[in-house]
Amino acid sequence: VLTYICKRCGTEKTEIIEKIPVGAPNTIIKYEDVWTYLDENGRPDYEFVGIGYNEFGNWYVNNGVVDFKYSGVINFDGQEWNVVEGKAEKK
Repeated sequence: VLTYICKRCGTEKTEIIEKIPVGAPNTIIKYEDVWTYLDENGRPDYEFVGIGYNEFGNWYVNNGVVDFKYSGVINFDGQEWNVVEGKAEKK
């Protein structure tokens, strides 16, 4: 059992560890109806801000979830990205 404070919503959560998704590192999956970034261990990372990817393309991630409301330009890992409604493309 894992108890933690959710960085996205600020509430305390308790989960059975086996229910926490494990996926490919540094990718995005749908978890609890939210497109969530997975860290280098394949676990949700609600502190991550940057670019993540999945089979649908590259996405702007803010606090561990895809931010579909964001449009603009960001710099991530030394590269500029154009973001339109969360979808990211290299400049």
